Amino acid sequence: MYLQMNRQSLIMAKGETGKHAFRLPTHVKKATSEICYHLAINIAVLALLCLSFVPASQAAEKLGLKEAVSTAIKGNPDLSALNARFDAFKNIPSQEASLPDPILSFNALNLPVDTFSLDQEAMTQMQVKLTQKVPFPGKLSLKETAAIKERDGLRYRIEELKQTIASRVAQEWWELFYLAKAISIVETNQKYLQEMVEVARSRYEVGKGLQPDVLLAQVELTNLFNLQAELRGRSEETSSRLARLMGMADHSIPDIDLSCKVSLPAPPDVSRLVKRAKAKRPLLMEKEKQVEAAQARLELARKGYMPDFTLGAAYGFRQDAPQGMERPDFASFMVAVNIPIWAGSKQSRRISQKDMELAEKRRLYQSAVEQMWQQISGAAAIYKSNYRQSALYRDAVIPQARQTLASMLAAYQVGKVDFLNVIRARLALLKYERRYWRSVTNAMKALARIRAASGTYEDI
Repeated sequence: MYLQMNRQSLIMAKGETGKHAFRLPTHVKKATSEICYHLAINIAVLALLCLSFVPASQAAEKLGLKEAVSTAIKGNPDLSALNARFDAFKNIPSQEASLPDPILSFNALNLPVDTFSLDQEAMTQMQVKLTQKVPFPGKLSLKETAAIKERDGLRYRIEELKQTIASRVAQEWWELFYLAKAISIVETNQKYLQEMVEVARSRYEVGKGLQPDVLLAQVELTNLFNLQAELRGRSEETSSRLARLMGMADHSIPDIDLSCKVSLPAPPDVSRLVKRAKAKRPLLMEKEKQVEAAQARLELARKGYMPDFTLGAAYGFRQDAPQGMERPDFASFMVAVNIPIWAGSKQSRRISQKDMELAEKRRLYQSAVEQMWQQISGAAAIYKSNYRQSALYRDAVIPQARQTLASMLAAYQVGKVDFLNVIRARLALLKYERRYWRSVTNAMKALARIRAASGTYEDI
């Protein structure tokens, strides 16, 4: 009722046609001010209540590259399986370094078969015997060395798998980054073309435009919707692959963090990267450990000509003679060696086998070095190409395309260019912006491969 105003309260001070503004009564102004104040308070309280009831899960979480790599390394099932295998391998060296179990035996010697009496014959005895096989000196240490090298090689295989996982995650993440950028660019252009459709339709309705302009804008707008659908499909597919790498069972990941600053470093020096990779790449270190293990096994095979020893000690308990004569117990000791009489068909062939296995491991190491060099040089070439393209688009092509579009719009407004040229200029800018982000993300994907190939996935 405070807002009810009579006609007199709205009459101008100098008549309805006067130049003075409307004047509200004082009580109306006061009531209006109070209502506005209380309304503002209520709106603020309601907004706070709404925010307080928003679930935490609905918070806009963004997935950064480092978070994606860290999650993948922690939850990747292949890496977990390899870690379990490494834990098993840690128990092998001590087994290989240990002597065979000793043998404890109980013997009844020289029993007379007519009576089986223990005191009838002087040589009858109950014997306890302990034997221990002792390999030739150096054999156990070589077995232990080979097992340790295999264990260390498996540790480097785990690190290499981390490099691979980080590289794959980074490439999928950057692909998602590009698709998100491309979708954003397309959506911006959709809004622009929708406005252009309205402009073209308005000009056509007043007789200043042509119907083909309207149809052309609608066709291009439809093409953008098709492109958007294609990009979204590719984004869902890439997101599923990334979720698999990150070990997410529901294949659902947060949105990519598009706010991160993308800075492309200068193209790397391939020779320097190769030199660093030879010192840090886990794959090469694994191959080196395999070579060292093969060398230890070859040395062990060469020691196959050397005999192993079997040591034994026995104690025989004798019964006293029936006439009461005391009989002393017997103690026995033994040393036995194996004789390699089949060396030509056994030990020599084993040496030949281990020698060939060592040659195989060395060739695999050289192959890994060549593969590493190809990976680094190939990825570096791709990076350099996209680095230059992105700089060209950023510094020259896109600014020129924007200037062209602005010029076309200004000319279109005064009727100096047709509608088709404006549309073409806008679509050209769209294409160049997408190509720019394509070159940037391709460069970052190549950089991820370079860092993984050089053994520095921590820099991804």
